[in-house]
This record gives sequence, C-alpha cells and structure tokens, in this order.
Amino acid sequence: MANTSQAKWTIICCTVHYRKYLYYVNLSDFRYETIWLPLLVKHGKTELWRLQPPDDVWWIWHVHMLAPIHYQHDCQNIVGK
Repeated sequence: MANTSQAKWTIICCTVHYRKYLYYVNLSDFRYETIWLPLLVKHGKTELWRLQPPDDVWWIWHVHMLAPIHYQHDCQNIVGK
C-alpha cells in the first residue's frame, strides 16, 4: 500500500512540476518555430556554424531532432522546404 501511495504522490508532483513550466516550454517552442527555423532557412547551411540558439530554443531543437521523420515533416510544414 505504501509503495502505491508513494508512486501516486510522485506522479502528482511531476505533473504539478510540469504544469509550472508549461508556459515556458510553449514559449520556447513558439520561438523555435517562428524565429529559429526561418532564420536557419534564411542563412542556409554555410553559416549554420555561426548561429547559436538560446538555450531554451536549443533544447527544443535537440528534442525535435530526436525524431528524424517527424523533424523532416515538421520542418517542411513550418518553413516550406
């Protein structure tokens, strides 16, 4: 019984913790889609090494690239390439 209660409490704490930062994750995702991806398209691969995204945008980008099929599809939908 104690293990079940502890597991439920852990899930509740993680959910509250997640909701606390959900606004910032959504904001980072918005910046990634509306600023970072179009910026990459504008400057191309030749200048990619010069561009450094902010940490929050880098994190979204990194997580997005972990699913390469979705990454390619989403990039085509977002920036049209």
